[in-house]
Amino acid sequence: YVDEPERKWIPSMSSLRSLLMAYSREATVTEDGDRRRELYERVIQTYEDVLMGERRMGLQRIDPMGMLDDRRVVLLIIHALVALRPLVSDTNRLEELHNTGRSLLQLDCLRDNSSPLSWSAQKDLDAVRSWS
Repeated sequence: YVDEPERKWIPSMSSLRSLLMAYSREATVTEDGDRRRELYERVIQTYEDVLMGERRMGLQRIDPMGMLDDRRVVLLIIHALVALRPLVSDTNRLEELHNTGRSLLQLDCLRDNSSPLSWSAQKDLDAVRSWS
């Protein structure tokens, strides 16, 4: 009997999307404000880790440009920014969130009007636009 060779897990855009969705879903159902803030911060941190090629959880294997081209992933990040805003009191952190949101608004994937946005996604985008 021979064991299967050890395989390294390589995260995909789909697995990244699933991770971000899991954080967001958990944040929406928790009653604990600190836990909610922590979960939305994880979404933002994961986004930043992919951009920086962070080795945590194999995130360096995800193509940052692919992430920025994936409309659903970007909308999950924007949702986390909008949901996190009222939970943050530090003005420096708020400015970081605003800057991140404004930079995400410039992405081509959000300018693609070929498929309509959900009402909640449009609401999140409008909120970020109001930060300008």
